[in-house]
Amino acid sequence: MKMKNLIMFLAICLAATMSTNLSAQISIEEHKYSGTIGNIPIELTFHVPSRMYNFISGTYLYKSVRQDIWFRGEHGVFEGAIKLTESVDGKDTGFFVFNNLNGMNFPRKIVGKWYTMDRSRSYDVTLYKE
Repeated sequence: MKMKNLIMFLAICLAATMSTNLSAQISIEEHKYSGTIGNIPIELTFHVPSRMYNFISGTYLYKSVRQDIWFRGEHGVFEGAIKLTESVDGKDTGFFVFNNLNGMNFPRKIVGKWYTMDRSRSYDVTLYKE
């Protein structure tokens, strides 16, 4: 009889733990922007996990091409601003440096630059929150 009660108690504890874990799942908050890299129109979406601070990832696309390009945040800062590296087919192809994006603050307007990986070319970036 005692063994049966112990098994029932363990089953209840396991069910309660699983229920708690499901409610603690990470949700993704999106921040959508439209703007330009140079004079080319883009749409950019930041994906921010609810429980992973100081991590930003997302996608952007050129409105004329409509193919997502993934980017991810780097730990730390780049000359006082946030650096986000883009990747196409698993290869780093360029990066953004945003001057007024810090932490989890997503202002109405974001300004910065986009660079090739070797910094041989750069373009101004201006984004407006949708």
